[in-house]
Amino acid sequence: MKTLIFGGAVFFLILLIAGLAVTNPNYIDGDVVINGDLEVIGGINVTLLSHAEGYFHSYDDPFLVDISSANVYYNVTNFTLQNLRNIEAGDNAIKILKTGTYNIMGTVSFTGGNGGIYEFEVHLNDAGLENCVFFRSTSSTAIGVGALSCITDLNANDELNLRVKDINNPPQNINIYQMNFLIFEIH
Repeated sequence: MKTLIFGGAVFFLILLIAGLAVTNPNYIDGDVVINGDLEVIGGINVTLLSHAEGYFHSYDDPFLVDISSANVYYNVTNFTLQNLRNIEAGDNAIKILKTGTYNIMGTVSFTGGNGGIYEFEVHLNDAGLENCVFFRSTSSTAIGVGALSCITDLNANDELNLRVKDINNPPQNINIYQMNFLIFEIH
């Protein structure tokens, strides 16, 4: 460790500038150059935002969701998770490891029964998020797309999953050809 030759005020000013650059980049617009050693007492915190992606796609072998009862949600589970940071796979759910505000987005390409009306909804700890839902009607074999997007506060250990139900009776199964489900922390 080098001996500090400057007075305490100059050393304090260097630490103040370095601290502001790390904790709030709005205070310094440009480069900060420190020639020599910089001793940090306490620590420098770097926050990495959480994110994850779930996907599935197969035109030749779609994922069947067996819907046996009308107005009952069924978990959509057959997708691959990747690009995980502070998020992990839970028990038929995506588990959040870091408290924050998150953006959740998803698209689903699927077919359903003739005259089916389907509701896809993101569920948080087994409760539906009313701001994260889409409806779509189907006709026999036509592949259609639905999309959802929402912003919500999540806590560590919260679990999310995507669920679907057929509102009509008798209920009819769906075949999912493509799905993309993104979760990323925004604050």
